[in-house]
Amino acid sequence: QYPALRKFMRDFFHSTFTCELNGFDFVDSEDATIEESIYLNHLRIFNSSITSLPVRILTRLISLQSVVVRAKINHVDELSLKKVLLVDFSENEVSSLAEFAFSGCTTIREIDLHGNKISNLPGNIFNGLLQLQSVNLAGNGIKILPIELFSQTPSLEIFWAQMNFLDELKLEMFSHLTNLKQLDLSRNRLKNIEEPKTLFSMKPLLGANLELSFNKLVTLSLLNTDIPAINVSSNLLKNITLGKQCKEFYAKNNEVDKITIGESLKTLEVLNLANNELKNKLGDVCRCEKLQEVVLASNGIDNIGFCFSKMITLKELDLRRNKLTHIDYGYFPGQNILEILDLSYNLIEEVDAHVLSLLHNLRNLYVDGNKIQDLPDQLSRILPQLSTIGISHNLFQCNRLLTIFRQLKAAKGEIIFNIDEPTVVNTTNIHGIVCYNTKENSSIEVQQSFPSEVNATIWREIQKLKFELQDYSSLVWKIVKSHENLRDGIAANFSLITPSEGFKKQQDESLNATLRSFEISFEQTNMKINELERKINETEKLVAKKEFSDKRNHSVYSLIVIFVAVLLVLVGVILLWYKSDKICIKYCLYRKISFRQSGESMRTFV
Repeated sequence: QYPALRKFMRDFFHSTFTCELNGFDFVDSEDATIEESIYLNHLRIFNSSITSLPVRILTRLISLQSVVVRAKINHVDELSLKKVLLVDFSENEVSSLAEFAFSGCTTIREIDLHGNKISNLPGNIFNGLLQLQSVNLAGNGIKILPIELFSQTPSLEIFWAQMNFLDELKLEMFSHLTNLKQLDLSRNRLKNIEEPKTLFSMKPLLGANLELSFNKLVTLSLLNTDIPAINVSSNLLKNITLGKQCKEFYAKNNEVDKITIGESLKTLEVLNLANNELKNKLGDVCRCEKLQEVVLASNGIDNIGFCFSKMITLKELDLRRNKLTHIDYGYFPGQNILEILDLSYNLIEEVDAHVLSLLHNLRNLYVDGNKIQDLPDQLSRILPQLSTIGISHNLFQCNRLLTIFRQLKAAKGEIIFNIDEPTVVNTTNIHGIVCYNTKENSSIEVQQSFPSEVNATIWREIQKLKFELQDYSSLVWKIVKSHENLRDGIAANFSLITPSEGFKKQQDESLNATLRSFEISFEQTNMKINELERKINETEKLVAKKEFSDKRNHSVYSLIVIFVAVLLVLVGVILLWYKSDKICIKYCLYRKISFRQSGESMRTFV
């Protein structure tokens, strides 16, 4: 009879309730008990002292959906929480787990144990968890993953085990997980990965699906796999064999001299092999049909031939720091959509206008650090979409460089001139770009740079740190996107359980606990970015300090030189005066003696 009362009762019984205990010291007692509660949905324990969880008390909270503990627990007993969705025991001191620690939590979807001291994992710890979607074991001391660890978790989508002590891995243990999206095993000690006997496939995801960077892998064979995105950067790899349907492959900072792309020739879109030893052995790379981004920087390449002449989908090509001497007409297809071309720090002497005329969509062109003396006339007409150009550290005559500047500025007022390193000491330059053989009155835009000498090694370190900073900044963006995707997915799942308005009002609070692992990753990455920025600032301060020291030393040296010169002049004047005085005395004495002798001779004669 009372609709308002019915609505209140309905919202009350479908609302979520959270209990947060902060700063308590817990003493576990066998006599401790509480009444059974159907209202408490979320339990959080922060900044408290507790060595083991009060399992008997937790069992009485029959409606718990999430348990988050940040204390000093060192052991996890067998839990029996029939409705729990999230268990977060990260950043504790857990060193041991009961054999069936989570088997009683049949509805659980996320387990977070990162930042503990776990070294051994029971093989049956996840048995019976048919709805488990995410497991985070990062930052422990795990040495071995039992082969049966995920044998009964068919819904698993995400597994993080980075920053452990794993030295070998069998991909076979993941082959039955048809919903797996991300497998992160980076920053371990992996030396060998055993190829699966049955097909191992993963679902597409923003970012790398299989993350194996910063390990000790020497060879990698993924023939029997179907993984969209793989990252094996910063290993010791020499030989790589890809599997099926790979779209993105990152293997920079290795020793790769051979790569077999195999069945991914028709699907590969992004390939990063920077800082390897491929030289001119680009066989399978040239056969790829759908490549959009290729990075082959620092590989000792001196001839690319017609490798990219049929890649009509290519948008970005990075060939910096190789040994290329020229660009031929047949290097690129007649119909292409190339937008970014980086040929900096090669041995190129001439840029052909006919070659550039093929690149009508080119936006960014980098030819810094070559031996170029001239660029084609009317470059703005040849490259109508050009917005950024890098031409520093070449061999331009100042008059010609000034003409190029004026032409590009007149045609494209917003064009950006990229300068990737500081101007060399005491060199003539135009807006920071070094040029040669310029008359003093050629133009007021020609400037002289007189900074003190800069250590080139320090500047290269700054550039390296800035590139690494860009990598980590992009990683932050990927983490945020993954955070949003998982948030939406969990929100959709929770809405099926409690589709009330009261739940929706408190949804953000519960999701923040559920997505704690993403926040930790975000915080760690931001800490790394702050550290890199600090290193860059310190290095730049070191350079500035060295410049000031060089200027001071130069001034002191100049004063010393002037003082010595003045001293020498004074000594010379004194010596000259002294010698001239002695000569005068001798001359007068000689005249006097001569006069006396002549007088005596006259008297004798008379």
